[in-house]
Amino acid sequence: MISLEDLKSISYFNGASDEDFSKILRYMEKVYYKKGQIIYYENEKSEYVYFILKGSVSLFIGINDDKTYNLCSLNQGDAFGVGEMFFDNYYVNSSVKEDSIIIRINKYNFHNHFFKIDFFNKLIIQDLANIVKMSVLNNKYYLGLNKVLMALKHYIKTSQLNYGKYHLDKSITIESIANILNMTREHVSRIFSELRRIGIIEKKQHQIIVNEKELNSNLFYEDFLDKIKF
Repeated sequence: MISLEDLKSISYFNGASDEDFSKILRYMEKVYYKKGQIIYYENEKSEYVYFILKGSVSLFIGINDDKTYNLCSLNQGDAFGVGEMFFDNYYVNSSVKEDSIIIRINKYNFHNHFFKIDFFNKLIIQDLANIVKMSVLNNKYYLGLNKVLMALKHYIKTSQLNYGKYHLDKSITIESIANILNMTREHVSRIFSELRRIGIIEKKQHQIIVNEKELNSNLFYEDFLDKIKF
């Protein structure tokens, strides 16, 4: 049984009135999940929007048969599955990181009741706008990131491996990689800073050193290599 206080405790709904809540309360249901339990899979039919009352959730995508990539972690008060209500299927996977209590509303009631209330309508539109914004920014960043990773993957083929690390030829620089990939030096430099932070590369005496294990674990789409002309 869901109470008015349950809905008020969800920060996603901040600003909603008691009248707004009273109009959707009957359509919401409370579900209990155990740690590690899958809520829904990528490409599964989208049936619910979820709001975390207690606990935490991980959203992730599958890279291949035995590898996944974590997109984000959500906590109490967060919502997920909103964007998928306008599609036939979920486009990510979701699982609970700890025992959790989650409130959900099915797609029919979302469109025919929840979405027709002015406050929630504006809330969802703002949420969708943020999803589009983040998608554009992430696509721009990750396209550049993948191109740089693939370039490094290409260069290590002609480099010698010593104790799990490849020492690239000193002629291979940020500027030369930027020129080959048709990217700005500044963009590649920012990506290199991130790669250094997560341990994929390091620099010694103006030489790029690539950590083989870290590179392979962060290389999302190896078939992308075929699309890049070096």
